[in-house]
Amino acid sequence: MLDRILELTPDLVYVYDLDERRNVFSNRLLADFLGYAQEDLGTDFLIRIIHPDDLDDVVAHHEALRGVADGAFRDLAYRARHQDGSYRSLLSRDSPFERRPDGQVRRILGVCRDVSDERETQAELSRLVSRLQRSNEELKATELRVRQEQTLRERIFESAHDAIVIADASRHIAALNRAALELFGHRMEDVKGQPTAVLYANPQAFLEAGKKHYNVDAHDRSPASFRVRYRRADGTEFLGETAAGVLRRPDGTPDGFLGIIRDVTREAEAHEALARANRRLSASLDTLDQFAYVASHDMRTPLRGIQHIVSFLEEDLPPDVVALLAPRMAQLRERAQRMDMLLQSLLQFVRSTDDAERQLEVDVESVVRSIETTLCYGEAGGRELRLTLDASGLPEATLRSYPVVVQHGLSNLIGNAVVHHDGDVANVHVGARLVEDADGTLLELRVSDDGPGVKPEHRDRIFEVFRTLGNQNTTGMGLALTRRLVQRVGGRVWVEGRGDGARGACFGLLIPSEVT
Repeated sequence: MLDRILELTPDLVYVYDLDERRNVFSNRLLADFLGYAQEDLGTDFLIRIIHPDDLDDVVAHHEALRGVADGAFRDLAYRARHQDGSYRSLLSRDSPFERRPDGQVRRILGVCRDVSDERETQAELSRLVSRLQRSNEELKATELRVRQEQTLRERIFESAHDAIVIADASRHIAALNRAALELFGHRMEDVKGQPTAVLYANPQAFLEAGKKHYNVDAHDRSPASFRVRYRRADGTEFLGETAAGVLRRPDGTPDGFLGIIRDVTREAEAHEALARANRRLSASLDTLDQFAYVASHDMRTPLRGIQHIVSFLEEDLPPDVVALLAPRMAQLRERAQRMDMLLQSLLQFVRSTDDAERQLEVDVESVVRSIETTLCYGEAGGRELRLTLDASGLPEATLRSYPVVVQHGLSNLIGNAVVHHDGDVANVHVGARLVEDADGTLLELRVSDDGPGVKPEHRDRIFEVFRTLGNQNTTGMGLALTRRLVQRVGGRVWVEGRGDGARGACFGLLIPSEVT
């Protein structure tokens, strides 16, 4: 029974020789978890993989353990290097295991837990249950070795962080480890021999668990990992993530059941709170989009009326009065037109994301050349556009990305480079390539120009809605819309200096993509 716990516990278990500075025993999870082969676990292995900032603490911890009394233990948190170069955060609980003739501790028994990613709970429990079903050969050793192994198993059972409940074949409590007694608040003498139903919050849940998870036929078909509500001795309840397994005798006949329980009440409450927050946020965004649409649509009607009134006045007033009021009339018409542009941009901003999330084939070169043609035929503000493209970083295979995002992003950035240029010729360069990161494949687009550039203190502000930095020829919505579209599909947009000391700005886009 305890052999299975030793082999299948989610904790990392080892016996470490302080004199030889090496592991003399470790369960398979230690090598599997850290990515090293078993033959790598030799002298100074632990010292080699400890994070440099934690090495002094580990050495001091080991020295302190030499004088620790039997039965006592010391905890230590440290970081160890995985075979792939990353570091994992570990929490170890060490206690004396074997002493030298002079009484100093020579070997320590350690139980270690990975605390860098608690979200692996369910997978760890499922692996534990599947391994509990495997038969285990009896170890052959001397009488001393048998006693040592028995002591080791008992310490692991008592030192496990998770609650362990062992029941006989009729589901009566046979043993609880220390974590289980603390979790449920019971005394062993009060519950030993009692039905495990005393641990459940609901009698019906006890019956259903027996049918699905704590009977030989059901459990032999698949590993059991489930959640159920339990009741403590004081009457309070908690939600437990439970791994259930069948205990068998050497001949394979069932001998009882094993349950490993972890309190996940706070985790479940946090997930529910997040779900409620997401629902409220979604409702708020829907309301905001509806408001922006109605506002932008309804406010355009009086603006068109103002423009018509100006035209009527120019037609009805005497010529000399029209000539006198011409500057004011032009200013009024220009202000109304600008307001209409702002409202159209706002409406586009609200509607933009509907088609943005469709992933289709994208030809970056065709998109850039189409934008170049458009700008060269009347939309370059009287400036000459010299546009170059470097797409050598793209594969010859088909590229799938988000065409609406690519089209709008490049059109806006190239157009801005021309509109905001302070010379007669705007030199614009577009670079395109694929990059890889933790999120997968990304299409990186960089648009650089030789214009006045963007001051560092303005590089965040230019992505705000209606932010024009004094240029009255733009609505201030283009970059805000670009950022919204890019972020909607999980990408990123930024601006920086040219980096080569030249004048101008460089805008970057990262857009999730895939190659087919």
